[in-house]
Amino acid sequence: MRLCGNRELRKSGRPDRKEKRMPTLDRWRQEHRLLEGMLNALEALASPSAVQPLALTPLREAASILRRLALPHILDENRRGWERLTELGQLEGEWSPEAAYLAAAQGRRLINAFATELSAAAPDRARLAEQARNLATLLRKRIAHEEKKFFPFLRRLALESDRDGSFSEPRDRSSLTTLDAAQRAEAFCLRHGVPLPESDFDEYRLDSL
Repeated sequence: MRLCGNRELRKSGRPDRKEKRMPTLDRWRQEHRLLEGMLNALEALASPSAVQPLALTPLREAASILRRLALPHILDENRRGWERLTELGQLEGEWSPEAAYLAAAQGRRLINAFATELSAAAPDRARLAEQARNLATLLRKRIAHEEKKFFPFLRRLALESDRDGSFSEPRDRSSLTTLDAAQRAEAFCLRHGVPLPESDFDEYRLDSL
């Protein structure tokens, strides 16, 4: 669903809340899987113990995906969401609009260098490993920021929606991932017929797709 489609829906009437949010969470799951898959592949390539021959085709496909989709979508277009969450006081830590612009520029440089090296007739393995380490660091930071960014909203959704107290947050919040919280909160709401609370979370995620 594109932003222009959302605007059309808003003009013609508010879409059903359940239908509006489900595709958003599905897209979030897909994005997490993409990131984690990329991260695993990059860390394997960057490992000093990696001695097997380079499998260039999947690496080139990964570089193409990162170049065309992941980094621009994740680091650049999402800056509006970071700005809005900062204004609302929902974002803890050091992230800022300026940091978002710098991360986007850094991400583009890293992925372009990685893709350029992969396009060579005989890619330099040591150079690729160094670039993979840099990209892996960038993706780890992004995944950590995603958790930090959405956990406060998801925790509030879960606790506000769970009227009978069956949802209890773990004492150690690191043992409950953001995706776990989203799935548990959503399952409770759907099971008990509790309306999903109004939140900028939904508007941000849809507007960024």
